[in-house]
Amino acid sequence: MDIRRRVIDRFRVIVLHHKGLDVKEISERTGIHPRTVRRILDTGKVFPAAYEKVIRDIEKFPFASVEERASRLGISKGYVSRMYGLVFFSDRSEGEEWMAEYLVRVGLYDLSAGLLRILPFSYRTYSLISSLPEEYLTPHLRILKLYGDVRFNPSGYGRDYYDRAFRSLMERLRRDGYHLSYYHALYTYMNVLMLQSRWRDAYDLALSVERDPILLPPPLSLNLYALIGKLAITLGYSEKFRELLSRLRHKLRKKKTFVHLRKKVTLDLIIADGKYSQAARYSLRDVHEPDATLFRCILLLQTGRFREVIREDVSHVEVPLYRFYTSVLKGYARLVLGYVSNALNDVGKSYRKVEGFGAAESLYCQFMAFYEARTDRYERSEGYLRRIVEISGGYGVMGRVSRALINRNTSFLSDFSRENLLRLVMDGRTENALDMARRYGMLFDLIYLSTLAGKPLRVNFAR
Repeated sequence: MDIRRRVIDRFRVIVLHHKGLDVKEISERTGIHPRTVRRILDTGKVFPAAYEKVIRDIEKFPFASVEERASRLGISKGYVSRMYGLVFFSDRSEGEEWMAEYLVRVGLYDLSAGLLRILPFSYRTYSLISSLPEEYLTPHLRILKLYGDVRFNPSGYGRDYYDRAFRSLMERLRRDGYHLSYYHALYTYMNVLMLQSRWRDAYDLALSVERDPILLPPPLSLNLYALIGKLAITLGYSEKFRELLSRLRHKLRKKKTFVHLRKKVTLDLIIADGKYSQAARYSLRDVHEPDATLFRCILLLQTGRFREVIREDVSHVEVPLYRFYTSVLKGYARLVLGYVSNALNDVGKSYRKVEGFGAAESLYCQFMAFYEARTDRYERSEGYLRRIVEISGGYGVMGRVSRALINRNTSFLSDFSRENLLRLVMDGRTENALDMARRYGMLFDLIYLSTLAGKPLRVNFAR
């Protein structure tokens, strides 16, 4: 049994005891031996003895290797590695949220704070974190609460609010010696800046990391690397991006933990570079929701399986930005199939819930530019392209693509797959564009870019 499962079982024993079950009933309900149940209740401890020691060490020395940490603490490397599974929340729910809800409801805030630290982050856990009294919010939970404000209520606060909140939190964490939490907050703030299309600010923040982010404990190292990779694409640093991706893959081959996250990060970067056929080689079996649904919709769309995109069930996707992204993908599929009249419905509805973020507005404009071009209203389409440039500052793949289309000039384009494809379309090298689209699985991108360029290509797809 892994260490996280053991800790969850200890929480379950304590919660069931508080609900009035005796030792025998708890043992029967959980499958834990009565002697073990009694020992848990006698001590009241849910985390392993060395947990706090490891947590403090990781907070103080976030870049230290497992070997250095084990030597300093006098415990085995294997034990330190297992503790990493308790440093950050899990990425898969097994229905444990009810325990946190009960602990909050009966006022056992200290226990609930400990449990919420290792539960998957969702709207449900965010609501519970928000309901905790201020004094029970650990640095980790404060970061999650602030991120939840952004993720689940994106139009609730303005840019200045988030700037002040994150800067204040990061200054306090660094001052008080919470160095790991500082980098966790830095990663979260980078996410917010990117949602606001503030690419340079996010990249400058990434450059402030003193050492190679891959040396930080997973999953923070993986998440941070993914963001830096996306920023390299956004800013047109193709060589830097490929260097990052190569280094990340090399590191990931050596890691045995966080399988879902390792695969998600790799797919994020490959898809961002437009190498969809390469991404399609990865099984989505180990990828958790809602990421699996999003990746599946993207890959179905790019391979021309438009009806399957429309049929894909997204009812379980609760994060507003994810829900908006899937509605755009379905809208694209409807437009290509000729269902113009109802292509806007879900897109408009889901967009209203994420208004206020540059990334969401940019995606909406990308969709509307295609919608207008499909109905031969190219002046309106160009208006949306101009808005994309305005929002993005001309950065990002679509920022550069929009500038190239508006100015009929490919010199704005960088060396990434979608931009190379547009260069071929604009230069009239149709056969080369078709070959590239088939080779990289960019069939929808070819329809999209050729339509915006006023040179729509007819391609045979599996419909």
